[in-house]
Amino acid sequence: MCSAADIFELAEPNLLSLTALHIRGVENLEADFLSCHTLRQGEWTLNPRIFRKIVDIWGLPQIDLFATRNNRQMECVKRILVHLRKEESLLQCAKFVQGVTGHFAPCGQDRATVNCGLDHNRFIISDRPFSGSRKAKLQRPSFCPIKNLTAEQAASLPEEIVSRGVDVGVTILVQSVNKRVLLTRRTKELHIFPNIWVPPGLYRHCKSDRIQSCLHCALYSSHIQSCIHKYFQLFTGGHMENGEQLHEAGLRELQEETGLNLQSTDLLWSILGLWESAFPPLLSHGLPQRHHIVAYLLVSSNETHHELQEKLRPDEQEVSACAWIDPELAKMIVAAEEGVKDSGRENPELQTSVRITEVCGRSLTQRDLAVSTLLNTAPIDGEDTERVSTGTKYALGLWLEALRQEEVT
Repeated sequence: MCSAADIFELAEPNLLSLTALHIRGVENLEADFLSCHTLRQGEWTLNPRIFRKIVDIWGLPQIDLFATRNNRQMECVKRILVHLRKEESLLQCAKFVQGVTGHFAPCGQDRATVNCGLDHNRFIISDRPFSGSRKAKLQRPSFCPIKNLTAEQAASLPEEIVSRGVDVGVTILVQSVNKRVLLTRRTKELHIFPNIWVPPGLYRHCKSDRIQSCLHCALYSSHIQSCIHKYFQLFTGGHMENGEQLHEAGLRELQEETGLNLQSTDLLWSILGLWESAFPPLLSHGLPQRHHIVAYLLVSSNETHHELQEKLRPDEQEVSACAWIDPELAKMIVAAEEGVKDSGRENPELQTSVRITEVCGRSLTQRDLAVSTLLNTAPIDGEDTERVSTGTKYALGLWLEALRQEEVT
C-alpha cells in the first residue's frame, strides 16, 4: 500500500489534484450525515466565528479543515502579527520576548510615540510615517512581564510560545453624542481576567483541556455550534477576516459581544493609543503565555447613551454587565494608581455609585455599583478582584485628553 508521502510525491510533479473522501462506517452515523448532507446554503461548513476562535487558540492550520473548494475558510482568517521598523532597519516580525515599547522608547522608558498601520496582513509599528500610517502613543505598564523577563526565564519558555510572535488586539471605546463611553464586565466563568471591566472586543481565550474535550464530542454531534460556544472564552483579538481593517474588526467584535451594530462607511473613528499587554499580567503569576499590542479605537456615535442602551443585547457567555462612563467618573478611575493602596478615593465628595446593567440570562436588570469597585487595582499576589483593567485606564486617560483637545478647538 502506498503511503501518503508516496502519493504526494507522485502527484506534485505531475500537477495532479488530490481530494480526500470520507468512507462511511457503521458507528459514526451522525458524522456521516454531517459530512454528506447540505445543512445550509452551499455545503456544510464550520461557523466562521467559531473557526476564528479555534485559530485564535491553536493558530492557523497547515491545511484547510472541513473544506472543499466551495467552503474553504483559511482565506477568510488571517493571523495579524506585529512587525517593527526603526530608523533605516528592514521591517522585522517582532519576537515574542521582545519589548515592543522598549524598542522605541528611550533608555528603558515605558512610553513612546510611533506610527502604525496595517499593510499586507501585517501590523507595522515604525518610528517614521509610512503610507496609510497613523501616529499613536504606545505604552506598557512598569510591571510588564516582557520588560522584566530575565534571560533565564526567556530561555525556559516553550518553543511553541516563543515562536508565536506578537499578536494584535482591537478594542472599541464607543462614545455617545453626550460624551459617555461603554465598558463591559467580563463574566466570572471566564478563564482569563474574570470579572474585570474592559471595553468590548479586547481578548479571546479558552481553557485548552475543556475545549479539546468539547471539540471531541462536538465532531460527533449535531449540536456542534452550541457545544463549542459553551466553552469559548475571551482572550486574543489577533485574527481578522481577509481584507478587514482595524476598525472593521473592532466593530464586528463589538456587535458580537454587545449587539450594537455601528458599522457604517461614514462612521468617525480614530486610534486613541496602543497598549503592550502580556498574560499573565505579572511575573509573580507565572511566565508570559501571550504577548499583544492592543489598539484602542475611539468610535463616535451620533446617538445618546440612552438610545444606545436600548440596543444593547450582550452575549451572556462573555459579558455580565455594562456601564456608561462619563468624564468625571473616568477621571476617578484613571487617578486610581496601580500599586498604591486606596488610590483615587481621597475626595469624599466624589460620586459613590454608578448605574450598571447586569445580564441575567436573556434579561437585563439595572442596579447601582459602588464606584470604589471600579477604583480597585490589580493585586500583586492571590486572586484578582473586580476592577477596571490597567490598559483600560490608559485608554480612558487618552479619551479624556481627546475631550480636552476638542474643547480647545
